[in-house]
Amino acid sequence: MLSGTFMPQFNILYAKGQTGLLISEVSRSISIVSLLIGLPIGFLCVFSQAFFELWVPGQDSELLSGLCVMSIAPLVLGACVNPLFGLYAVVNKLKIPTIALISVTSLQTIVVLILLKTTNLGIWAIPMVSGVQYVLRNAFFTVPYGAICLGLKWTTFYPALMRGVLGVLVVVAVSFGVKMFVFVDSLLSFAVVFIVVGAMSTLINIFVIFSGRDKTAVLNLVKAKVLTLFHR
Repeated sequence: MLSGTFMPQFNILYAKGQTGLLISEVSRSISIVSLLIGLPIGFLCVFSQAFFELWVPGQDSELLSGLCVMSIAPLVLGACVNPLFGLYAVVNKLKIPTIALISVTSLQTIVVLILLKTTNLGIWAIPMVSGVQYVLRNAFFTVPYGAICLGLKWTTFYPALMRGVLGVLVVVAVSFGVKMFVFVDSLLSFAVVFIVVGAMSTLINIFVIFSGRDKTAVLNLVKAKVLTLFHR
């Protein structure tokens, strides 16, 4: 939903032929999505077992935690690059991405069925194959093809993607740090820990994910929102 909000600006800049500004806008959108999606992903990679113990007590929280981490970890790449799907629509080049998506998801289904029949992986085969497909497709097709659509070098958007991945690693590191000192034994303590990790990670990631100019813009936006809240 958030990625869709960037499309109007993409359209305006592309229509005006302002490729340099469009590159900056796309990279900034990837960074913003990375900042927001990285928090729940990184946090759940560390606290997912505690979450399931509280949410569905009596169930195999270790199994659920493993499946959860295996399912959401690939989103580090996939969710970050979602704004690039809007870019395909802007430049009216949707055919190849659609064919690629149908092809890899069909192959994924076939591979899962084969693994279910020939191995003992069981339910683990589904998130494992899905995750591998998701990472490979976004890392080696979505990102470079977005740049190619604009006639740019295929590596143009990789720096923004790598900053996004680094941002998730920051959340994971902060979560592990907090986990060493706090024991989560209730939904209230879980929520408090999430807020603490979120605040610390966001503060750090504003300086990790964003470039100098983008950092200033984000900080000004946050400052404006805080001032608005205090004036109400």
